[in-house]
Amino acid sequence: MKNDIQGTTKPLAQFCRRQAEKENNETFRCSLKVQSITESLKNDSTADSVIMLANKKILKIKSFQSGGDLAVAHAFNISYDLDGSKKNFFNAPMPATDLDLYICGDLKPQRQLIPIDFVEKSTKCITLPFHDGMIERWLVIPILHTT
Repeated sequence: MKNDIQGTTKPLAQFCRRQAEKENNETFRCSLKVQSITESLKNDSTADSVIMLANKKILKIKSFQSGGDLAVAHAFNISYDLDGSKKNFFNAPMPATDLDLYICGDLKPQRQLIPIDFVEKSTKCITLPFHDGMIERWLVIPILHTT
């Protein structure tokens, strides 16, 4: 109770406000619902359907099969430099690929079936349009807090 009162003026009002803040905070925490990546991909728009697997393969989830255990996805074409290394969006203070930021082209035409277990262990990403001269590309950025 002493910690709830911070001055000598209106101690009862201060105490009541601190109690109300604690109650609101507890109800807010209880109302937060944590979704799995799969639930998030099913419920969100198509703009939020890009994932990065553990092997750094970047996929766009197109749909989920009716059984619910497979996702239909298309892989992004990651851009490479002439020396065969992945193209960096920036090099200072460190290469962008060290932070898992990749420049990608169009989607590959062949579809892939990905088990839901792989989707759940992946990292959600956002894509931003990026113009490399006359070529339209995508900058793929992993989201730190994916659930």
